[in-house]
Amino acid sequence: MNPDPQPNPNSNENNAKRKKTLLILGGIFLLLALIALIYWFFYVFEKESTDDAYVNGNMITLYPRVTGAVNSYYVDDTQIVEEGQKILDLDPLDLEIAFESQKTALALAVRDVAQLQQQVLQTEAEIRAQQARLDKLQIDFNNRMGLINAQAISKEELDHARADLDAAKADLEATEHRLQAQKLRLGPTSLEDNPQVQSAVLQTRNAYINLWRGTIYSPARGFIAQRRVQVGENVKLDRALLSILPLDQIWVDANFKERQLSDIRIGQPARVWADMWGSKVEYRGKVYGIEPGSGSVFSLLPAQNATGNWIKIVQRVPVRIVLDPDQVAKFPLFLGLSMYVTVDTSDTSGHFLHQIPNEKQLAGTTVFEVPEEQLRALVDSIIKENR
Repeated sequence: MNPDPQPNPNSNENNAKRKKTLLILGGIFLLLALIALIYWFFYVFEKESTDDAYVNGNMITLYPRVTGAVNSYYVDDTQIVEEGQKILDLDPLDLEIAFESQKTALALAVRDVAQLQQQVLQTEAEIRAQQARLDKLQIDFNNRMGLINAQAISKEELDHARADLDAAKADLEATEHRLQAQKLRLGPTSLEDNPQVQSAVLQTRNAYINLWRGTIYSPARGFIAQRRVQVGENVKLDRALLSILPLDQIWVDANFKERQLSDIRIGQPARVWADMWGSKVEYRGKVYGIEPGSGSVFSLLPAQNATGNWIKIVQRVPVRIVLDPDQVAKFPLFLGLSMYVTVDTSDTSGHFLHQIPNEKQLAGTTVFEVPEEQLRALVDSIIKENR
């Protein structure tokens, strides 16, 4: 009879190691599953994310409003400018000559109208004199008609009296027509409101405004980019001078896929990261609105899917995310930078699209307003001196 086999201590040790390894692996898998669950709950569940997002903003491109040669410029790329700060000057010589020419034209127009007023007064005096002469000739003719029957005057003398009377009537009628034409030219208004004077005033005002526009000011606070002009260069109305980027007027356009849009609502909170600053800077934002069309619709050459060669492509729709201005001031963002956006879609009580039209002014500037007090005083003095 064989003796009982003795337990192998090495086998027991291996089993213990195997169990320990399995427990460790099981624990690791459980930990990874727990981490995945936590990540899914906090970062995926009821959240929509995209890395197809970019910084956008109100880029201002300045164009000249009058033509001319550049005399000087006061800003360059990367510099900051304030609203109302001088950007550049155009050569004012041609604009000054045009303004002086229009002032002269205004003076001549005032003199022409004043002269026409005097002509009207003179013609009215002529009409009164001709009417008095006509009345006298009528009386003389009536007297001669009474004498012809008594043969106190000859028929020839009566014919002469009738001819003088007819000639006086014709002269009076012609003068009255001339007066009517003069009054039509003069109009029923005063000298200041006469159309000829008003036209000259408008031309003078236009020349004054053009002279003012020879100096270009910044319409907003921002940074200069893409300065395209040099001193001495002749600029035209369709020639872009430079761009101004107001970095306090920026937002993020996050391009979400179609299937990600169903739970996105206006006002939902968003977390935003910029590649430039990395994960150390997290911007707080919220959904401002959803673009009512996919990016392909607004492209330069939109896709024509009805041609027969149709391939279904998942479209992306821009969602505007506005950021906390204090964070943007502390950690500036540049237009075109890549962003990563996560929107918390747990609260879907908001509107999918804006429901109330906005009636408030969103942006504005006063740098294009021309101070015309000096012009009005100048026009009044020209009219006063030449009337």
